[in-house]
Amino acid sequence: MTAPGKISAPVEDSPPAANLPYLSLLLLVVVIPWSVSGYSIGFALAVFTSLPSLWRGGWRRAHLHPFFLPSLVWGLALLLSFFWSDGPRAGDEARTYYPFLLTFVASACIRQRRQLRQLVLAFLATASVAGFLSFCTNCGWLQTEEDRFSGPVSIFTFAMVMATAYVLGALFFSLVKTWRQRILLWLASFLLLDGVFMNESRATVLAIGLGFLVLLIGLQRQRKSLFLYLAPVLLAVPVVLPGSAFLERFQATASELNLQDEEVHPREVLWIAAGRMMQQHPWMGVGIGAYRSERERMFADGEMDGFVLKKKGYETAHSVLLHIGATMGVVGLLAFLFWASAPVLWFWHRRQQSWPIPIAALALCSIVFGFGLTDMCLLNSRISGIFAIGLGAAFGVVGHEERL
Repeated sequence: MTAPGKISAPVEDSPPAANLPYLSLLLLVVVIPWSVSGYSIGFALAVFTSLPSLWRGGWRRAHLHPFFLPSLVWGLALLLSFFWSDGPRAGDEARTYYPFLLTFVASACIRQRRQLRQLVLAFLATASVAGFLSFCTNCGWLQTEEDRFSGPVSIFTFAMVMATAYVLGALFFSLVKTWRQRILLWLASFLLLDGVFMNESRATVLAIGLGFLVLLIGLQRQRKSLFLYLAPVLLAVPVVLPGSAFLERFQATASELNLQDEEVHPREVLWIAAGRMMQQHPWMGVGIGAYRSERERMFADGEMDGFVLKKKGYETAHSVLLHIGATMGVVGLLAFLFWASAPVLWFWHRRQQSWPIPIAALALCSIVFGFGLTDMCLLNSRISGIFAIGLGAAFGVVGHEERL
């Protein structure tokens, strides 16, 4: 067992060819905030270069991988829903889950803490640079077409990159020993939070809160350092938050969650429509990729009388559980819960082993699933990619250290 406070382990020599999939994963975490096409190229390289490792350590013993059976069940549920559905986007939505293959790629190729640490640091660095551009936009030094900044990727991708990096930065802050390193992480945290606040992403704040909660529970000896990392934010909030557009969005959130309020907000309409789909099609749902077309039919047939949806382009129910329940029914929802709970349970049972990697993996799960409470984030391939690489790399290191 690794003692708390240490993040190094014996380093094994690897043949040059074994570094290719690792370098591909490194490329992926660097391009995620910057390029959609670069992400696709990096994904293809990661899968192609990892085939030898997957064959030696994965395919022959696939049934031994703790995420294999849940992933197989979820994949079969997606396939079943695809054939069941007559939705116009059935194929597109089913294919959107492909980045979760990176879980197996990363777990087959990442074995050393050194590799995992470099992977996270590369992600923190590139996310901080993206946050700096957001800061420049916020100061008026760069011009954008709208107030919210997303760079070359979507707003949700950018906000989730910022949130994930911020929580991982807190983990590193609690472990480093020098003030120079802590100051660098502090500066990075300001840039990352600026990206979150400028995008006015309420779901991302919930995700950060849940991720921090996991760190506070799992890193009890580092709680002072975690609060020290958070201190600049706590001091700045009373000065920056009042009168900001971000506060206005949170006030709107309170109205959305108050279902007794006379005004019905767009997100509530999406949730209500999903709930009615689940009531009408409880077992198999309306079919994957059919949420929008079914919602439009419900409005056209008068099944949503009394509700108004000003923007017609919403493709999802803005909630992972509601969207899957509406489109895939109880069958799909149970398959998803089995699949989603597998990494949580696996790392939870090992939270005292290979410290602090399981805690970081659990925090990552909290971030993504917390974001998913009010948004269908799993249909975003870059968010799924961050999640899959993080879980796979953590599993690769922890599983390797179990066998030593």
